[in-house]
Amino acid sequence: MDLGTANTIITSDGKIVVDEPSVVALDRRTDKMIAVGEKAKLMYEKTHDNIRTVRPLREGVIADFYACEQLMRGLIRAAVCFLLPCAW
Repeated sequence: MDLGTANTIITSDGKIVVDEPSVVALDRRTDKMIAVGEKAKLMYEKTHDNIRTVRPLREGVIADFYACEQLMRGLIRAAVCFLLPCAW
């Protein structure tokens, strides 16, 4: 996994399986992840009051650890679904 300020890339066996923007959308009330990557980027600065979109990395450094964790979880889930049939 390569966490970048603009994009996050996940590879498996030398092949890129996920290449998504480093953006996560979180519910303001519960802090649960709503969307990651391209879907979250589409919500960026255009969202409902109860949704916050975050770019957890700034200048190559993790600026928001919780948001970064949620981003990583969502993108790893996407990578697993790319490699294996997913039920979620």
